[in-house]
Amino acid sequence: MDATLTSDIIAALAAPFPIAHIEIKPGAVKHDGSAALALAYADWRVYAERLDAIVGPANWSIDLAPWGDTRLIARLTICGITKAATGEGDPQDTNCGTIAEAQAKKRACAEFGLGRYLYNLPTVWGSGKGDRKAFAFDDPRQVIWKMYHAVGLPTLPTTARPAPVEAPTPAAPPAPEQAERLTVARTALADATARTRTVPPSAPAGDPASDAQWRLIESLRTKLRWSDEQLVAHVEEAGASLDTLTKRQASGLIEHLRSSTALTVAAPARRTAPDSR
Repeated sequence: MDATLTSDIIAALAAPFPIAHIEIKPGAVKHDGSAALALAYADWRVYAERLDAIVGPANWSIDLAPWGDTRLIARLTICGITKAATGEGDPQDTNCGTIAEAQAKKRACAEFGLGRYLYNLPTVWGSGKGDRKAFAFDDPRQVIWKMYHAVGLPTLPTTARPAPVEAPTPAAPPAPEQAERLTVARTALADATARTRTVPPSAPAGDPASDAQWRLIESLRTKLRWSDEQLVAHVEEAGASLDTLTKRQASGLIEHLRSSTALTVAAPARRTAPDSR
């Protein structure tokens, strides 16, 4: 049965994206090209994954319609409710159509609260080099960290996503208190961050952990049923920090998690082996 757009689902959709999924692009650039205002955004795929996770792929859809030569109208339907927004591309840009499409889709999502918080993140100057068309930030992850930290959002680079909200049936009670669980989870994560890091991290020695490594860490952590605080504590004991984890440190953490997972899986087999002979 199709899902119903409940207050729980709306709250789950509006939850901030994990910091690892956020990127920045330059806004205003100083005359000497030494710094630029950072504008936070997330790739459209992050929005789509959130929709899939919360309401399920069968319960949302987007229809696009042209509006002039460089503009599009996106009509987003979630659980039977439709809202629309527009997007526009630069006619001089070879990716004009792609830009207009992504902009329209994400603006339509914001009508439901999804990603809307990005418009309210504080303005942060980031050092770098270049001009408005070709500016490169020196440390984009640090700039994003400042944005999230300034408004009290979790700054650990977790790839965890909210659990799907079950669709209620006419005879069933209301959907689970998804919003409350999300709030509790974010609060616990923020508390863990506050205890382990009170100042912005310095640049790590080595390349930062890749998205693929973070996905694997999250998958293994879930199998072990480790909480965010347990993961933070383990990494801190090893003399590292999640918010500055390098590729080398991430590889070590992954190996430890794999070993722990193997021991957890093997333990029941060793206990039942004598009975199987």
